[in-house]
Amino acid sequence: MKEHITVFGSLNYDLLVKQQRMPKIGETFIGEELVEMCGGKGANQAAQSGKLKMKTYMIGKVGNDSYGDIMINSLKENNVDTTYIQKTNGRSGTAVVHIMPDGEYYSTILKGANFDITTDDVDQAEEIIKNSKIMIFQLENPTSVIEYAMTKAKEHGCYIILNAAPAKKITPNMYNCIDCLIVNESEASFYCSREVNTIDEAKMASQTLYKQINGPVIVTLGKNGSVAFDGTNEYFQPAKEVKSVDTTGAGDAYTSAIAYGIFNNHDMQQSMEFATNVSAIAVTKDGGQNSFPVLEDLMNL
Repeated sequence: MKEHITVFGSLNYDLLVKQQRMPKIGETFIGEELVEMCGGKGANQAAQSGKLKMKTYMIGKVGNDSYGDIMINSLKENNVDTTYIQKTNGRSGTAVVHIMPDGEYYSTILKGANFDITTDDVDQAEEIIKNSKIMIFQLENPTSVIEYAMTKAKEHGCYIILNAAPAKKITPNMYNCIDCLIVNESEASFYCSREVNTIDEAKMASQTLYKQINGPVIVTLGKNGSVAFDGTNEYFQPAKEVKSVDTTGAGDAYTSAIAYGIFNNHDMQQSMEFATNVSAIAVTKDGGQNSFPVLEDLMNL
């Protein structure tokens, strides 16, 4: 019986700079605070899955440096099995994130060890892939290796969720493997080759992208909520009104919460409402994994 979830993806050590605005070209601007924490879309999604009490494995790669050790230990603390996170020579993935007063951010990623992962690493993890009910993917690793892992997961009957971030080309074979696609408005714009900013535009985008995959498409719109299309029905879930401190990782928290809903056989509207509550809590605190709610937080809400 398939009783766990596996995340294939990236691990980045995040350097968050809080500041009033981004500097102009050639300007030296003084920031207010530096915060260091564990991140990476894959690691964030694994951490949130673990915090929601799903048995969670992660497949990924870190460097042979102190950042790598810190990130692995952080995942262990968040109930993630790190057996299949390998170490490589060189530096771990790193992200420099500039956070504005309203919680919005600008992010630059140094790929590091995330691009050292290989198909051999996937093969070594085949047993847990085989027994996964759901696998979550993002796009911060080499496309060829993501495609290989997706194909193997599909062969073993896994339900595949792709959070297509950062936006880059998805191969036809990858599209054929995807059971649920999650994108934000900028990613939807990239894949639909047109601007997606409003709820109506997001609804159109979800219908366009639905034709490419095997299941529902969800488009998140930040403070404007999220929409979905499953081939028959359209769904809309408004955002919760909260005081946003830092939106870093909110999309990752949302993705894992959708996985929780699918894992527990909730319908789409229930899953979207739950995911909205999860991401709403996440943005009220600093950082990614540290800000993610545990299941008890959601029950109290």
